[in-house]
Amino acid sequence: MFGLFGHKKKVEKLRGEVQDSFNHVKKDFNKVGEWIKHLDDKHVSHADEISMIKDQLLLVHEDLVEIKDFISFFGPQLSGTLSKQAPTAVVKQPSMGAVQTVAQTGVQSGILDNFTVMERAIVWALLNSEMKLSYEDLAALLGKDRSTIRGQINTIKQKKEGIIMEVRESNGKKRLYIPDEVRSVIIKSVKVKIKGSKSKK
Repeated sequence: MFGLFGHKKKVEKLRGEVQDSFNHVKKDFNKVGEWIKHLDDKHVSHADEISMIKDQLLLVHEDLVEIKDFISFFGPQLSGTLSKQAPTAVVKQPSMGAVQTVAQTGVQSGILDNFTVMERAIVWALLNSEMKLSYEDLAALLGKDRSTIRGQINTIKQKKEGIIMEVRESNGKKRLYIPDEVRSVIIKSVKVKIKGSKSKK
């Protein structure tokens, strides 16, 4: 009888030890699961950060492409029209340095401060044209398609109402231009900035 009671006690003790072992194993598994979740969360966080950096680099790349397009497609025309067009001439027979100053300071004038590179290029194309330009003219000048130019024009109109006006010809074709009062404001701003850069020298 005593032997049976002792055997039962040993079984209960063994069962308790086994249960404790299972509990410890369960705790260990829970800890491993928490660690895996922690690593996974960090991975997701790092992936989000990398994705954000990629997006920022993409925006920088797009800006650089716009600047490159502006210089390659618009720079020569800007230099030529500034030197020969009477209403928008800033300096008679400008030197290369003066032309560069006009290109650099003009697109940064107050009225254009919140414009993108291509939006400024469109404004300068209209500013330095003796004729009203169509969407196709601007697209050819800046190396962009017509729909892109139309979208840029709409954005410009939203940012600065009245800076670009539109007329429709008898054949239905739309042409764009900058009103004289707006033109004079931009040109005056360019002249002031050119004088300022010369005085600093």
